[in-house]
Amino acid sequence: MAYGPPPIKGNDRGYWQLNRFDIETRIADEGRPDLRKLVTAHEFSEPGIVMQNADVRVNRGARAPSPGRARLRPTASTRPTAPS
Repeated sequence: MAYGPPPIKGNDRGYWQLNRFDIETRIADEGRPDLRKLVTAHEFSEPGIVMQNADVRVNRGARAPSPGRARLRPTASTRPTAPS
């Protein structure tokens, strides 16, 4: 199973379409199972429980907008270093 925000279902369909030839070749030539039947995409856009079973519970929390939030900046230098 694949869980994510929209457009995860569209991405899933695009992935299977992109790899269709390879998947169908492996099914025919190697007897592999059809992966498209083994993976199901689930979209979520609201906070709450995304998935839960006896072993795990996945919760998507609410994210509040924060206009004054600092932007991410690279922490590593992009300048070349002198040879040692």
